[in-house]
Amino acid sequence: MSYINRKDAGNKLTEYLMDYKDIEKRILAIPNGGVPVGAQVVRKIGGKMGLLIVRKLQIPYNPEAGFGSVSMDGTVIFNQGLLRRIRLNRSQIDQVISKTKLDINDRMRYYDVDYSNFREEIKGKMVIMVDDGLASGFTMIAGIKSVRNYEPKKIVVAVPTSPRSSFERVSEEKVEVICPRIEDTTYFAVANAYKNWYDLNKEEVLEIIKDLKKEDLFF
Repeated sequence: MSYINRKDAGNKLTEYLMDYKDIEKRILAIPNGGVPVGAQVVRKIGGKMGLLIVRKLQIPYNPEAGFGSVSMDGTVIFNQGLLRRIRLNRSQIDQVISKTKLDINDRMRYYDVDYSNFREEIKGKMVIMVDDGLASGFTMIAGIKSVRNYEPKKIVVAVPTSPRSSFERVSEEKVEVICPRIEDTTYFAVANAYKNWYDLNKEEVLEIIKDLKKEDLFF
């Protein structure tokens, strides 16, 4: 299965989520790429969507790569195998974590989200966590560990594409993982599943959020 764009991916992903249409739930989209996917999911199966801001911990000399992730509530996880190989010291690690947390706070202000009521929105409800794909899976795992702190009834991870290794890694977190396109390949890129792929900017994300608020589909 391939996708025209993230909107198309959201529409196709929804076909695998129809069993949850009549269940009380919240959709949590990971920005930036997960937002247009999640927007289509919430429009098709109902509930309300919110953001789960999770950012990778960038390797200082290679910012395209990450040695872990941090979530908006401060939950941090590390890719221990990679961390051992790159040999960052404690001070370097702490600096990256602090910088990443500041970035998350800046994004929350920009998107104008106030999650002082996050527990009330999540506790006892089914949560569907959405992104435009899994790469290493560590960002999603950080999100799962963060969401568990708010006592959801159940967590489902829904993504359009993933390598099998990451699918299995996330599944080990004892959550249901729904992914229509699982690739058995050494060289994987989320972009390969999409015909029209580009890096979504925060202005586009904000416009989607505004539209969902008008439709009363955003919390």
